[in-house]
Amino acid sequence: MLADDTLAGRFVPQHWRDRLSPWLRLLLAGHALGLQSSGTLAMQGVGAALAGLVAERTGPGTAMAVMAAISVTVTLLLAPGLRSGARTTPVASTAPGI
Repeated sequence: MLADDTLAGRFVPQHWRDRLSPWLRLLLAGHALGLQSSGTLAMQGVGAALAGLVAERTGPGTAMAVMAAISVTVTLLLAPGLRSGARTTPVASTAPGI
């Protein structure tokens, strides 16, 4: 991504950057989705490890109940930020050429 940004920002002429702007934005969106996907996979692994640790210490039934309680707690904590009234307008990029 650094190489892409350097090439597009430093070595591509302004008129080409203007023409490529929609495609560059699409690439940036793809990077964001990839980051979200890898973060989701990592946190699923953390959750599975935590469930295994609790199950080893207590038992499978207790581990399932603990993980369910943690899941509900996290959902309730994140829900206010997902409501439409809590959204903020995105800030326009000030990076040159994008």
